[in-house]
Amino acid sequence: MGYYTNYSISSKGKPFSEEEENAAIAELEKQAESLTGELKEMALKGIAEKKNRGPKNAQQLVVQELGFDPFGDSCKWYEHDKDMRKISGKYPNTIFILEGEGEESGDIWKKYYLGGKCQEARAEVIIPEFDESKLV
Repeated sequence: MGYYTNYSISSKGKPFSEEEENAAIAELEKQAESLTGELKEMALKGIAEKKNRGPKNAQQLVVQELGFDPFGDSCKWYEHDKDMRKISGKYPNTIFILEGEGEESGDIWKKYYLGGKCQEARAEVIIPEFDESKLV
């Protein structure tokens, strides 16, 4: 058996700056200029794919990095902390917010990842004391 959790993810910031992305693509284009014929054609095709293939959001980025999708249905993702620390370290300008709701009542949490480090926040259920003035 195992413990199932529903995961969702969001982010703040960009995985990389536009300047960094443009510089990387410009460098590839510069390298492609020194090629000729079929090699140049293949390099330019690869550059075009790189320009269009980048992830659009945190979920796509994480799925791309992991090679599987833990966000569709509840699942067992026991290595989520290790995986997210690694991904977060790779994209240090982005705050990743991983949310989980386990199958046990009250198991609700958020984990914030930045630069390979994590802050965990667990839901707190507060039941107010009896207040006679609230009787209806």
